[in-house]
Amino acid sequence: MPIQGKKLSAQQLEQVYQLLEDSSSKKVISGLNKLRQHKLDYKIISYLVGMSWFYPDTKIRRRIKHLIFKEVSDDYASFLKGKWRYLPTPTLPKVWTLIEEVVKHPQIDAGIIRQWAYREYLTNPELKLNNLKLQYLSSELATFKHLKVLDLAHNHLLTLPPEFGKLKKLDTLSLAHNQIAVLPTEIRKLKSLKKLDLSANKGMNNLPGDLSNWAKLVWLDLSYNSFKTLPLGICNLPKLKELNIAHNEIKQLPKAAKQLKRLKKLNWSANELSSLSIESLLLLENLTTLDISGNLLEELPLKLKKLPCLKQVTIHNMPALAKQRHQLKKNFAPIELIF
Repeated sequence: MPIQGKKLSAQQLEQVYQLLEDSSSKKVISGLNKLRQHKLDYKIISYLVGMSWFYPDTKIRRRIKHLIFKEVSDDYASFLKGKWRYLPTPTLPKVWTLIEEVVKHPQIDAGIIRQWAYREYLTNPELKLNNLKLQYLSSELATFKHLKVLDLAHNHLLTLPPEFGKLKKLDTLSLAHNQIAVLPTEIRKLKSLKKLDLSANKGMNNLPGDLSNWAKLVWLDLSYNSFKTLPLGICNLPKLKELNIAHNEIKQLPKAAKQLKRLKKLNWSANELSSLSIESLLLLENLTTLDISGNLLEELPLKLKKLPCLKQVTIHNMPALAKQRHQLKKNFAPIELIF
């Protein structure tokens, strides 16, 4: 049962928090001793729970645990005992799993637990969660609104939570090598995006409608997917400079591609092209680099020279064109052909 004592004033509580935050174990213990003289509410207890999970000193964690279990009600003690653990340097997914459980208790202050759980992450604008075999993302992701770079590549994700749309500062996102067939509409809320990697998501063959919010996007990778046509929303990306659609089934570009005024690099390799839709390409007036390697072309249209800014064309793994190497280089000069 809780001990009897006076409740801490706001000023006293702040002083205790400062002591508990101190790097000196002696001062931390002093702060814990001050708490023993007072009646603890669940805000303070929540703070101590977080501290006990993530504080590195074993002796201090033991004292915190003793103090908490002396203060809390029996039902809360029973709840905690099932969740009690020390997490020295946990991966974020493990922390998420823990917090998803503790926030179910009506008396827990999840915000305070998060202060301890995420303290090393909340000052870092970059978060790498790649190669962790993740199958889902927790709604806890909403806490990371400060993020600018998020790497979720090489996991087993099937979808993204609605909270994903709250990462408004995100400018670089990798979802490469997952199993996301359909992107949720919330991803359109990421207005700060500059680089987006959606490569190798197997069943992905479309993007969610209007992408005008991605007005800052300059780099987009859709390679190794199942696109049969280029999503029209991409044509509304005014700053897009690099587009990778390699290893899809896109046979031509839509007329709306002429809106891609800043597109300079296009990777259209391995799309089983037997003929090149030159009319589509001529819409890209500022294109400087084109990769059409690994297609089925037997000729390279001389009209490509009409692209005023074109400087380089890559045509690897194309036997029919390789046989014409010398003549093609002569015909297309000063454009560089890379065989």
